[in-house]
Amino acid sequence: MTSPPINGHEPPGLYGWRWNTINADPTLTPAQRACLNAAAHQANVATQPADPIDDAAQDAPRRDATWYRIALAAYTHLHHTGAFSHLDNPPPPAPQPCTADDDTIRAWLTSPSMLPGFEDLTVADSWGITHDFDLDDPDLMTRIPILITQAQHAGVFGVPEHTIDAYPVGVDDNYVDAHLITLRTPTGAILASDPIVPDHLLDDGLTGIDAAISILANAAVAVEELRRDWVRIANPAVNTTPDFEATTRTDTARPGRAFGALDLITPTTPPPVEPPTPPVPGPQRRR
Repeated sequence: MTSPPINGHEPPGLYGWRWNTINADPTLTPAQRACLNAAAHQANVATQPADPIDDAAQDAPRRDATWYRIALAAYTHLHHTGAFSHLDNPPPPAPQPCTADDDTIRAWLTSPSMLPGFEDLTVADSWGITHDFDLDDPDLMTRIPILITQAQHAGVFGVPEHTIDAYPVGVDDNYVDAHLITLRTPTGAILASDPIVPDHLLDDGLTGIDAAISILANAAVAVEELRRDWVRIANPAVNTTPDFEATTRTDTARPGRAFGALDLITPTTPPPVEPPTPPVPGPQRRR
């Protein structure tokens, strides 16, 4: 005689007993709980009816021996391959805000150049930042990366222990008409902005040193967005309110997810079952 179903689920059996025992372990790490959630989701997908009677049957398939076997196999594979192991390690410290003080940048640009043979010029003049430096400058796309790089070398712009770059890219018709602002972390990870067109980096009507200051200020806004994205990735619970409100860029809303996000953090709640009992071994064979 077979045991009746418990709360709509089949008696756990050997696989179910093992699954429920693992779930009940109070010493499970966040990575292990994430593996359990992912394994349960995989078992749900593998065993849900092809044509469920209702949404409840689709969201929570009947947990029978097949379900427990799939879930346990998936968990074992995920756990043994180190899946979600990053959840057990504290995230590295978040990048500090990007430095871009207008007065400090202006003092640097108007100071004498340190380049050999250019001592009679200012820093701005030595890098081609003259009264013709504006949105119509034919060399603008190449001068922007140079400005961002040299400002970091001078210590007047940037994020400590991080590297900021501006890469010219083509958005339309393979024509270079925008820049990617990237933030490279000490570990080698790189966060990149969406392509930013020149008039989103350089405010219209500005020329020369004022134009250069505008570029660095707006680049700092883009870097701040990357920094907040990094914080969200490392710790979704952190408040990522912008450090400053002004921005000259028009943010484009990201498209919605095609599928709902899978919760890998909240512990799974196994169905109520009778206290697990180890399987009773069969009769021993005589030698």
